[in-house]
Amino acid sequence: MVRWIRCSLSFATLVAMLVALLVPVSASRGQDQKELRAQNATLQRLSQMLEKDWPDRPEWASMAAALMKGEGMRPGEGWWKGSQTRYDWKWLVATFDADKSGAIEVREMELHKSLFLKLDRSGDLRLTQKDLRDPPRPSGPAAVMGEELFFRLDRDSNGKVTQDEIVQFFKETDGDEVGFFTLADLQAGLGAPPKHLQEPGNAGPLYRPGQNRMKDLEMLLSGQLGALEHGPNVNDPAPDFTLKVRGLDETVTLSKRGDRPVVLIFGSFT
Repeated sequence: MVRWIRCSLSFATLVAMLVALLVPVSASRGQDQKELRAQNATLQRLSQMLEKDWPDRPEWASMAAALMKGEGMRPGEGWWKGSQTRYDWKWLVATFDADKSGAIEVREMELHKSLFLKLDRSGDLRLTQKDLRDPPRPSGPAAVMGEELFFRLDRDSNGKVTQDEIVQFFKETDGDEVGFFTLADLQAGLGAPPKHLQEPGNAGPLYRPGQNRMKDLEMLLSGQLGALEHGPNVNDPAPDFTLKVRGLDETVTLSKRGDRPVVLIFGSFT
């Protein structure tokens, strides 16, 4: 069935039709828990069909399939793939493996020993391709609790928790300003929406992907979540753009920057 639909309709059109059919039903009935479970089961089956029948699907289709399964945007979830880089294992060996042994000894990176020690995950003072692979993602209650706590502490979503962020979390949890918080305070703090994710002037939190599968699909189709266009690969020319300078009545165009290096910093989704 999916193969036939894919031949006659674009997948984006199929998803749009699905959203149009399901959203009015949920809105008219209040979307109680029974209906929500049935809707999620339908989306789960559709995502499984897509992944099975469309192995060479583009990235946006993988986004949609992940959202149908209820996956969010945290490490290990969703459609995230390994980033592309010029400085992979092939480059590292060509640059530092002087004796052509297929591995890099600590003596071969003596001038970059601190970097060597960070890359040497096995601790055997010998770099192999295995050292550069991502470690398996931990699972179980401790991993889930640790991930949730880290998400609350990492206010700027940069993958690092600083001392200032811990202090701010303490202040928010110690609402009575008595200099400590109890287990009940911590439980209440973790159960409430984090203050740094609340909209200005609104008591409600900003929406987090994974909370409502249909809303996630709507956001994907409208360009609010992910993108239907594939991003550039390494060594591809950057697409030109013009942006307004914040606080000034002027714009900046990438192509007019000449050959000077340009660093693009994208803000956190949250």
